Amino acid sequence: MILKSTAPAGLTFFLSALPLTLAAQEQVPPPPSAPAEPQAEKPPESWAAEAQPVPVRRTPGQVSLFDEEDIQRSGARTLGAFLIRALPAQVQNQGGPGLPSRIYLGGSRPQDTLVLMDGMPLMDPGRLGQDLNEVPLLGVTRIEIITGSPGSGISGQGGTIALFTGKPIKPGASGDLSGLGGNNGQGQSMATPGYIWEGGYLRGGNLSAEEKQPLPTDRPYRQVTNFLNLGQVWGSAVWSAAWRGTNFGLPLPYQEVTDASNVYNPARESRQRSDIGQVRSDWSLGTGLSLETTLGISRFRHDQPNAGSAVSSHFEGRQTRFQSALHFGTGPRSSLSLRLDGEDTRQDGDVDPAVLGAAKGNQVGLGLEWHFEPVPGFRLLGLARGTRDRQSLVQGNTDTEVLNGSGHTLRLGFNQELGGGLRLYAAGGGGRTAPALLQQLRNGQAPLAAPLRMEQSTSLQIGLGWGKGN
Repeated sequence: MILKSTAPAGLTFFLSALPLTLAAQEQVPPPPSAPAEPQAEKPPESWAAEAQPVPVRRTPGQVSLFDEEDIQRSGARTLGAFLIRALPAQVQNQGGPGLPSRIYLGGSRPQDTLVLMDGMPLMDPGRLGQDLNEVPLLGVTRIEIITGSPGSGISGQGGTIALFTGKPIKPGASGDLSGLGGNNGQGQSMATPGYIWEGGYLRGGNLSAEEKQPLPTDRPYRQVTNFLNLGQVWGSAVWSAAWRGTNFGLPLPYQEVTDASNVYNPARESRQRSDIGQVRSDWSLGTGLSLETTLGISRFRHDQPNAGSAVSSHFEGRQTRFQSALHFGTGPRSSLSLRLDGEDTRQDGDVDPAVLGAAKGNQVGLGLEWHFEPVPGFRLLGLARGTRDRQSLVQGNTDTEVLNGSGHTLRLGFNQELGGGLRLYAAGGGGRTAPALLQQLRNGQAPLAAPLRMEQSTSLQIGLGWGKGN
């Protein structure tokens, strides 16, 4: 079932909306003399629940799909603002624009839910769980929320939120230009030009927004997001490159609040900048055989004051990730996917200035995903993944290893179509995973504290769905 979100209420009103279309016009061929047979509607697919696209009604898990129309109608600038409407019972938002937003998908911890952007993890190592209000939706045309699904390879123990960017639809040049204004000093402008040619496309965009705070501050809340996507077909391969950069400025005027007094500082604020880039290739190697490879780099920089301080603490996280997956069919009703991935992560500092030094981690993983349909309508899915994890703390010139171990993820699920749009599904498994780098860094500040070890988890989900998937 494709969930629909209602339009937001409020005092905001449009000052201008200037949709601009520069698409080249092509002459439409005359209709044939005989009417064509109506094509059956293609069932909705999930692109992230498994290693390859699969109809929602056939995967053993709960999948919610939101398309570009849903995203635009919501009026949300960030993932947190969107999900507080779509999943209000599972999202915790601390207040106005820019304040932290966390998801507790299926009752799990925020760090157990993985956020993906075009298949690559989008996880700030300086946060225990991705702050959803630091994930802009500019250029995003599709959102998938997967709860308890067996997933593919790197999916989180609690679930996955997958975001996808699109390419221009019409050949030639096209674009959208819009503006938004309202009371309380609200303002927003957005431009998303694009160009598509035979075998390739180029798409970019900019969103700039600001909003005054209810209390007087030196500067308003600010957000600036830019993105650029490029794709080209060469022979049997599709190559693509993408970059996204975002800047946030958030006033935090209450420096200290106690029962006896309040310290108000209108110049106090936090600032955050993120840059994310990736290069991807998709190769068609023959019938039922394909290979995809992605290299991604991300950097998250923060200047944020701790409670009671007027001075901002600088902390920064960086990650480099490589992943490759080989997909091949093993029969008319079965297939395999083999995945190899590796990442190198570093976190320098924390919002608490008393947390000193840095934490480093690297991981290498190898996974296998198997699909089998022994009889029509009954589908099995299995996932096995092993990892090798190493983490260390850096204090001055000293690099101390605190974790060196093996992890694993084992999951098994089935989906039985019952007819009439009904289906029964179940998925369960367990895992042994490394703690977050930030947890390791904070734990290392405690005197005589033992290093954190691998975490154990077990999950089970059983569901009965009707309609298009949920």
